Amino acid sequence: MPQEEPAYRTAYEKDKSPICPETGIDLSGYSAAGVRAHAENLFPTYAQENFSDEAKARKKILLEIAAEKG
Repeated sequence: MPQEEPAYRTAYEKDKSPICPETGIDLSGYSAAGVRAHAENLFPTYAQENFSDEAKARKKILLEIAAEKG
């Protein structure tokens, strides 16, 4: 039986909650630069050609969260 996705995977898409879709960390206290660093740590640019579609989508969400912070 397949395991259900954790709620944090879709929190941003549902209500723009600044929750990391990869780790579930609440990013509300992070600066824009901090969110970008978190995204780069999880999904390094040098490896992006090997990312799955899910990984690309999660990094995009993180960068959207960073953009909203300024």
